[in-house]
Amino acid sequence: MSKRSAGVTVWAVLLILAGGLSLAGSVISSAVSGVMQQGGLEQRFQEMETQLVQAKGPDGQPLSPEQQAELRERLKAMQEKMAEFFSSPMMKFTTVLHGLLGLAALIAGIGLLMLKGWARFLTVWQAIGAIVVGLFAQMTMHAWQQEVLQSIVAGAPNAAQQEAMQKMMQTAQVFGLGLGIVLLVGWNGLLIWFFNRASVKAQFTGQPA
Repeated sequence: MSKRSAGVTVWAVLLILAGGLSLAGSVISSAVSGVMQQGGLEQRFQEMETQLVQAKGPDGQPLSPEQQAELRERLKAMQEKMAEFFSSPMMKFTTVLHGLLGLAALIAGIGLLMLKGWARFLTVWQAIGAIVVGLFAQMTMHAWQQEVLQSIVAGAPNAAQQEAMQKMMQTAQVFGLGLGIVLLVGWNGLLIWFFNRASVKAQFTGQPA
C-alpha cells in the first residue's frame, strides 16, 4: 500500500480548511442576501437619508435643501443598484457554485487523506472549476463596482476632485482585481500542477514513483 507523502497531507488539510470556509461563506452570503432583500437594505438607506438633515458640506455649513435632495437621489440610485445586485440570478448562481466548490474541496481533502483515487481527480477538477467561477465572479463584481463608484465620483463638487477620485478608485480597483486573480490562479494552478505529478499520482495507484 502506498504511503501518503507530507505534500499530499498538507494539501489535504488546506483543502479541508479552505473548503469548509468557502462552504460557510456561501451560506453566510445567501443569508445576507436574503436579509437585504427582505428590507435590510432599504432600512439602512432610510437611516442614511435621515442623517442628511445633520450632514455638513466641505465648508462646515449644513447642506442646503437642494444639496440634500441631490444626495437623496444619489442614495436612491445606489440602493437600486445594490438591490439589483443582491437579487440577481447571477449573484445567486455564483454563490451556489462557490458553495458546491467548497463542498467538493472539503470532500476531496478528506479523500486525499485516505489516498482515494477519486479524491485526486476531484481535487484537480474542483481547482479548474474554482478558476473559471472565480474569474467570472471577480469580473462581474468589478463591473458592478465600477457602476457604483461612478455614481460616487459624480457627487464630487468639481471636475478636478472628480478626476482625482476616479484615478484613486481605479487604481485601488485594478490592484484589488489583479491581486485577486493572481491568488486565485496561483493557488489553484499550483494545486493542479502538484496533483498531476507522476510521483503524486503513484501514491493513488499503489505503484512505485
